[in-house]
Amino acid sequence: MEGKENISDTLKWLARGPRTYATKYDGYLINGCRFQVKSIENVRATQNSGVCIDAQTLMRSSAKDKNPIHQTTTYYGVIQEIMLLDYYLVQYPLFKCDWIDVHKKNGMKVDELGFTMVNMKRCLSKDRVQDDPFILASQEKHIFYVQDLVDNG
Repeated sequence: MEGKENISDTLKWLARGPRTYATKYDGYLINGCRFQVKSIENVRATQNSGVCIDAQTLMRSSAKDKNPIHQTTTYYGVIQEIMLLDYYLVQYPLFKCDWIDVHKKNGMKVDELGFTMVNMKRCLSKDRVQDDPFILASQEKHIFYVQDLVDNG
C-alpha cells in the first residue's frame, strides 16, 4: 500500500465501481451535438442516431501471419440505447449501438468525392457486429445517414 497517497480521488471512486443502476435516456447532448436513440426517429422527423468511431485494430493477412499490423478502422452504427453510468463523483454516458461489420464491405462504398456510403438497411440486416456494442459517448463522431436517391439498392 506504499504510495497510496498519490492515487487520485477519481481513480478511487472508479475502483469502487458504479452505482447498481444506470439511468437511461432517449436523447443526450454532448460535445455540442444532440444524440437520440433510433426508436425516437420513428416518432420524430429528426435524425440524430448516427455515429462512427475510429478504432485501432490488429490486422492479419491470415491465421499464420507472424507480422500483424495496427490499423485504424472506422466503424459505423446507430444508437439503440443511451445510459449514464454513475461512479458517484463522475458520470460517464454510454451509447449502446448496432454496428455494421465494415470488414465485409457488403453495402459500403466510397464515392469519387471520398464520401463513405453505407447502405444501413442491407448492412444492419446481415452484417451486424454483435460482440461489443458499447462506446463512451465522448468517443463518438456524429454522422448522418441519408437516402441515396440515385442508388436505392
